[in-house]
Amino acid sequence: MKIIQISSYYPPRLGGMQNVVRELSERLANKGHDVTVFTSKIGTKHGRIYSSKNLDIRYLRAFEFAHTAILPGLFFSLLRVPRDSIIHIHTRPFVAEVAAMAAKIRKIPYIFEVHSDIYPLGFFKFLIPLYKRTGWRWVMQHADIVIFLSQDQERNLKDEYSLKRTIVIPNGVDKKFYVRRKTISKQRPAHILSVGRLSKEKNLNLLIEAFSQIKQSATLDIIGEGPDRARLQKLIKYKHLESSVNLYGKLVGDSLIEKYRNADIYVMTSFSEGLSLSMLEAMAASLPVVAFDAPGVTEHIGRIGVVINSHEPGALSLALDKLLSDKQGLSVLSEKSSTYAASFSWPSVINRLDRLYEKVYKRQL
Repeated sequence: MKIIQISSYYPPRLGGMQNVVRELSERLANKGHDVTVFTSKIGTKHGRIYSSKNLDIRYLRAFEFAHTAILPGLFFSLLRVPRDSIIHIHTRPFVAEVAAMAAKIRKIPYIFEVHSDIYPLGFFKFLIPLYKRTGWRWVMQHADIVIFLSQDQERNLKDEYSLKRTIVIPNGVDKKFYVRRKTISKQRPAHILSVGRLSKEKNLNLLIEAFSQIKQSATLDIIGEGPDRARLQKLIKYKHLESSVNLYGKLVGDSLIEKYRNADIYVMTSFSEGLSLSMLEAMAASLPVVAFDAPGVTEHIGRIGVVINSHEPGALSLALDKLLSDKQGLSVLSEKSSTYAASFSWPSVINRLDRLYEKVYKRQL
């Protein structure tokens, strides 16, 4: 099949959604599908991912407005794609509407995938509720089918947007993240790890606040890039945590895997997620997961990790202290994480997506 993937961003720009789109695109191409990715040039100043067999990556000129990529040439590019294609849109304002309109004009079926909710950020955040009632609703209602990453996400949004055709297909985790971790020893402090974009919706300032209150000996490693880096650095300095909190920036490949290998606990402070790819990677590395009670989070770690009901730094610091002092508890949660992650393999995800594409292509939904 001819599959068109639409994403506002794509590696080398760091981010969960773009990493997922890359995995999907490369694996679908390896299965023999003809895959084309339309994305923006934003974040690719120092390099891009090259096209390969069955995979054509097209980085389009773009600019950012209100934390969102605008691709002026996307609409006309999509008007030239073959009619016997399937368009798979990965959620972002503006880009989604443009892609959906082009698909409707060309009478090409399209799938809309919701990776996460849209957060009101920046100067124009007051417009987000209006956008979600209009543009976002229109794109989802006119899609051939909407993909959600979790049952919580589907349950929360299906009725709100009056959607008829939806399906849950989670993200996958690569087998390379199944590593043998180093155990906590008396010779070193415990390592707490967080991986993700440095942006307000990830609430990393709350994580740093909580870390400043823990009593156990520990260090905190935060992996990722984003607009909140300067603000987080100021908070670290203000709390006098320069020797124990590290902002590592972007890490990929073996460097990232080594951080999972050396960590003892993975913490996620988002108040909402679709299905965090870094959380799956951490579980594959058998890391105990601590997170707040939130849509798209509790569904997955409610029985295998530690869920905190109060969104307060004190509640998180108490949970971390309790867990770090319980070596047996850490071992039990570690085993649960690894076992649970095994059900999220990329091959099984791709097979499910492949079957869905075939149904959409044949209009059999």
